[in-house]
Amino acid sequence: MSPIILTEISGTKRRLRFRDGARAFPVAQADGQLLVVHDAELDIHAYGQTCADVRSDLVEQIEMMWLEYAEADEAQLTPGAASLGRLLRERLAVQGDDA
Repeated sequence: MSPIILTEISGTKRRLRFRDGARAFPVAQADGQLLVVHDAELDIHAYGQTCADVRSDLVEQIEMMWLEYAEADEAQLTPGAASLGRLLRERLAVQGDDA
């Protein structure tokens, strides 16, 4: 099965782009029914009946994680959540930002 390749995340609140140009998310089949993407580095599990469903879930999760962790005040986060926020900021940028 072909991986889902994302270069940007066009969510409802933000448009994010991957700093390295693109990221591949391998798709596997779980339990013979659902398709799943697991990304250990970003701690993401996305599921769906179709690749389009998985892609949609993946985009929603990345956007939610960006809003909850990357844009949060690190002092208000647990050490693990703050680390995830830093990782997201290293890997993604708000579209249009030059940083």
